[in-house]
Amino acid sequence: HIGENIWRYQLVGKRRSSSPARFISSSRGEEFPQFAPDGKQIAFQSIRSGTWEVWTCNSDGNNLHQLTHTDDGNSLYPRWSPDNREITYDSRRAGHSSIFVVKASGGAPERLDTEDLNAEVPSFSPDGQWIYFAGRRDKSWQVWKIPRTGGAALQVTQDGGYMPVISADDRWVYYSKGPASPGIWRVAVSGGNEELVLPELEGRFYADWALTREGIYFLNSSAKPVPGIQFFDFKTRRVTPIVPLEKAETWSDGLAVSPDGEWLLYPRPEKLQSNLMLLEGLH
Repeated sequence: HIGENIWRYQLVGKRRSSSPARFISSSRGEEFPQFAPDGKQIAFQSIRSGTWEVWTCNSDGNNLHQLTHTDDGNSLYPRWSPDNREITYDSRRAGHSSIFVVKASGGAPERLDTEDLNAEVPSFSPDGQWIYFAGRRDKSWQVWKIPRTGGAALQVTQDGGYMPVISADDRWVYYSKGPASPGIWRVAVSGGNEELVLPELEGRFYADWALTREGIYFLNSSAKPVPGIQFFDFKTRRVTPIVPLEKAETWSDGLAVSPDGEWLLYPRPEKLQSNLMLLEGLH
């Protein structure tokens, strides 16, 4: 069957490699890697246990640890708090999605009360005071934010929004809009008019980009001569190729760049080995 492993590519440094290497792998599927702000750990989502759960590992790929145990649903899209101590993620059960926060060291998750909103893809503000997320009450997803300590959720976007990430200076919310709408957009954290930043991102790859201080790494499925991961530079407004890819049609969620800018992580679909599992005690 086809599944995803997380691959690593060196962007800078003396040891810069010309080709990516498999980094986190299993016989099931690994997606959405995210570096901790101090660069020492990585959070990601894995289905190796049978349901999608949040896992962590060291930045070298060792010391894997399962952080969530959802059982009756899926836990997805982990992102770190700025102090490296917490991870926020969404959990999807029986058609409803909610935002949770859990200590990176483990323990019982805390659910944030978003009232009647379906809430997904959360992301901390740089000061750790807010958690931004995609919320839906009717048909359209919008970007919302809620105090980390709890309180009323505030709507940020008016014209659609999903997958929010906050700029390092805490001035802008960058976001994609989901499968039906291409592009990466931004709006002030206080709200207002939105601005199209990067039209090249296809809607179906709404989770395949990473924001840095210098620009945006993203998957460009229509890049020539082959699809690839590219970089949009904020200063020059130019797009440059980074990693060529064989094909992007079966792409999986997630792109991450280490805080020091040295490493790029991304999930790559592969033919995976099947596991035989023995169920005992079925009488």
